[in-house]
Amino acid sequence: MELLAQLRKETQAEHGLIEGTYPFNRLLLPSLEVQEYQQTLALLFRWHQQLESNVLQMMPAQLLEALEWNESTKSLRQDLDEGKTQLPQIRKEFQLGSRDEAIGALYVILGAAMGARVILEHLNKHPVLQHKPHLYYTEMTSRLRKWGVFTHYLRSHCSQIDHQSAVKGAKSAFKLLQQITLVNVS
Repeated sequence: MELLAQLRKETQAEHGLIEGTYPFNRLLLPSLEVQEYQQTLALLFRWHQQLESNVLQMMPAQLLEALEWNESTKSLRQDLDEGKTQLPQIRKEFQLGSRDEAIGALYVILGAAMGARVILEHLNKHPVLQHKPHLYYTEMTSRLRKWGVFTHYLRSHCSQIDHQSAVKGAKSAFKLLQQITLVNVS
């Protein structure tokens, strides 16, 4: 099975779990409140902070250059500063075990750009939130144009990537977000 299809199939349950978890399950509702939006950004800040530091250490420089990688925490920090939101706690440090696991985690980060596009459209129409900064969702949406670079990399390096390790890394990325959310959302 092609790696991209395997990642999609084997992380479907984890993806659905995140989408169904508060506050993420509120993002597309007209009743989304500013506090819930800010809470979501704070959770995503911690997730990106932990995940990207691992991924960036393990990825080949030429892939990161081709992706024109910018750390998501910068745009999240700007959005959070607008709302003066307190950052959530972290229980333990997150660590990926290999480059192949990092590739799986990168799949989750880049895949989030697809959802970000839909969320950004909703936020731009939301009666209260349309006036708030959406730098994070704008940046994530701009990553969509680099999805092809990533999928090309996966296809051209497929024989060198351990598929189960990549799936493990993707599942770990989802699990990290779930853990951060469970610890910080009451």
